[in-house]
Amino acid sequence: MINIISFVIAALVSTFFMNKWLEDFVYRTNLKPITFILAGLISLSIAWITMGIQSYKAATGNPAKTLKSE
Repeated sequence: MINIISFVIAALVSTFFMNKWLEDFVYRTNLKPITFILAGLISLSIAWITMGIQSYKAATGNPAKTLKSE
């Protein structure tokens, strides 16, 4: 739930600043909401994949080897 709230806040703030920045250009493009949605989904999927890989490594690792190295 906190991820959704933070995503909405970040999208609103970045939309404001991007519009201000793009006003200075002669050839201007419009910002579409799908751009922010795709960016949010991509970053969320990268986070899930990273957590999954780290969880898998922790679950399948040898605890004796880990305790020996510490």
